[in-house]
Amino acid sequence: MKSYQFLLREEAVVEFGRRTSAERDELLRRFYFLGTYPEHQADECYSGQHGEEIRQHRFGRWRITYQIDSPVRQIHILEFKKLPK
Repeated sequence: MKSYQFLLREEAVVEFGRRTSAERDELLRRFYFLGTYPEHQADECYSGQHGEEIRQHRFGRWRITYQIDSPVRQIHILEFKKLPK
């Protein structure tokens, strides 16, 4: 099975750049996981403004919001947030 590419929304790129090296490494592992297993059960799913399916997945203290674009095999990372302990 070929992995999906992951793309970060512009705001997510800016936030990614603000994170420490260790946090970026952890986030990249999570993004690669989503790309490898795009249909993995999300913690939450809802419809966006235009009816598109938006998914949220929690990985430990990280909540990642993303959208799957299956025809072109891409995961669009909309945002991510580090949750408080």
